[in-house]
Amino acid sequence: EKASLAMDNFEKRYKAACTKARLTESPAILHALRARCENGSLDLSSTSLNREHVAALARSVQGDRNLVSLNMEDMLLGDEGAIMVAQACKLNTTLASLNVASNNIRYTGCCSLGDMLKANSTLNELNLSWNAIGVTEEGVMAIAEGLICNNSLKKLDLSNCQLGHQAVGGLATSLVTNKDLECIDLRWNNCGLIGAKYLLRMLHHNTTLRIMLLAGNHIPEDILQAIEAKIEKNAELYNERLAAEGKRRYHNEEIARLERRAKDQITELQAENEHLSLGKLKLEELSDQLQNKMTHEMSRGDDIKTRLNLSQRDLEARALEVQDLTKTVITLRTELSTLKQMSAEERSQARMTQEKLESELREARSQYGLKTQESQQELQASLLENKLLRGELETLRKENDRQKQWVEENQQALEKQVLDLKRQHEDRLLSEKEKFGIEIRNYQDRVRTAMAQIEQIRSDTQHQVQETQRNMKVMMDSGHDRLMEEHKDRQVEWERRLRVEQEDKNLIKAELDKKQMEIDKLNSKNMELLQQKENVEREKIRTNSAQDREIGRLHGEIEAIKKELSMATASEKKQSMEVVRLEQQIQILKTEQQKEMSVWEKETGKLKTELAQSNQALDASKETITLMKQSELRRVGVLESALQSYATSSKVGNM
Repeated sequence: EKASLAMDNFEKRYKAACTKARLTESPAILHALRARCENGSLDLSSTSLNREHVAALARSVQGDRNLVSLNMEDMLLGDEGAIMVAQACKLNTTLASLNVASNNIRYTGCCSLGDMLKANSTLNELNLSWNAIGVTEEGVMAIAEGLICNNSLKKLDLSNCQLGHQAVGGLATSLVTNKDLECIDLRWNNCGLIGAKYLLRMLHHNTTLRIMLLAGNHIPEDILQAIEAKIEKNAELYNERLAAEGKRRYHNEEIARLERRAKDQITELQAENEHLSLGKLKLEELSDQLQNKMTHEMSRGDDIKTRLNLSQRDLEARALEVQDLTKTVITLRTELSTLKQMSAEERSQARMTQEKLESELREARSQYGLKTQESQQELQASLLENKLLRGELETLRKENDRQKQWVEENQQALEKQVLDLKRQHEDRLLSEKEKFGIEIRNYQDRVRTAMAQIEQIRSDTQHQVQETQRNMKVMMDSGHDRLMEEHKDRQVEWERRLRVEQEDKNLIKAELDKKQMEIDKLNSKNMELLQQKENVEREKIRTNSAQDREIGRLHGEIEAIKKELSMATASEKKQSMEVVRLEQQIQILKTEQQKEMSVWEKETGKLKTELAQSNQALDASKETITLMKQSELRRVGVLESALQSYATSSKVGNM
């Protein structure tokens, strides 16, 4: 659906461009668009279009954001159509493959395609085969300049483009700088021996070109084998780079997995610490609640005690009142006994007063009975309430004791967990310190071995340079100026490489010094951590919160040390890889020097044989020239004798 929608949008743009240019749509282009090509590819090969339709198609390609592949093979575009297509591809940001083979493209079209290569950063494949690109060297140079600036092209087809050795030399010069092209097709051109040497010299510097097709170029077998060996070596290097990239990706994933695991462990420890802190907070809340409840119940008990004291005081007061009443009764009885001795009137009065007093006494007794009943009921109720409060107080005391015991048990368990965590952290810290010391010693040993290897390689390279200088002196005495210049160039290259190696060595030494400083810093940090651990041991008796904070800080320091260790190991791996790379480069330089010496010897032998053959040919030509002169002299003599005989015969006839 996406591909069909993209083609519909392309068709709309093409129709809009045609209406803007007042053109009728090309049936061939509409048929190709309605074929619903998949994956954003458009095939217009062997389609005949005029200039206006090509311009409309180019405008459509220029604004498209879904086109991936465009095939315009054998469309008779010429330079003018190639310029339009190149300008459209310069602004397109999705096109990955372009085929303009068999379109009679020459100098101006090549210039536009070279400018397109400079600006485009998405094109991966470009097919320029069966075009007249090599008719003028300037067109090939424009393509070469575009390759120097391009960093996305992977495959270039220049087969059957009439390329000579100078054009191939320009391409080889651009491929020394271009490190992204992987495949180039140069079949059925006029490369020859000189162009093949240019390509071989280019392959000494380019290690990314994996496929080079050179059939039909009249290249000697030994040069072709040397080029194939270089290409195979580049393919091996590419496979090694892929393997190294895979290993690096695997190591990065492993490091990320370990980091995630460490983070998970840290989060688990933090969760455990948070759980412990929450448990402590809950315990503190429970203890506070129990304390508040106890104070409340104690206050209630105090209130009950005060009420009991008040009730006891009321009872004592009422008992005093009863005693007073009994005293009054006794006094009344005494008075009554005295009244019996009185007269009848007095008795009657006394009876009346006695009845009043008895009625008052009965009322007092009834009131006293009611009051005593009420006081007894209140006393019983207060006693029951006191019993209930004492039971509640006893249960609260038992609950408090049980809570205190639970708090003590939890505190002991928490202290055990804290001690276990501290012990685990101390063991981890010691193991990490031991591992770090072992890794530092191994790192120093590897650095020393690498420095010794670098010194050995440097001495070997200096010895080789001295040998090459001696060989150059011998060649200077032999008088081969061209070889001497090449040797000078190679000597400059060797000296430059030695300087680069020396600079790399200095950089490695500086990096080693820097790493040693980092190791010293880490050792000082470890000492500081040990001191801090001792301080934590001293401070752990005071407060548990301070211990928790110290443990968190130690976790952070341990994580930082782990990160620094991982960074140190990564830098160590990088340095070891750099040393291995330098060794490989030095080995490559040795092999290249040996191969170049063999090639130079072969070239000197060939030059000697060519000189001998040229001398022999020159002698043969001199002999043929002398023979031709003698034959010409004989012919002149014959002609002179014939002329003389003819003159004498004509004179005799006249006479």
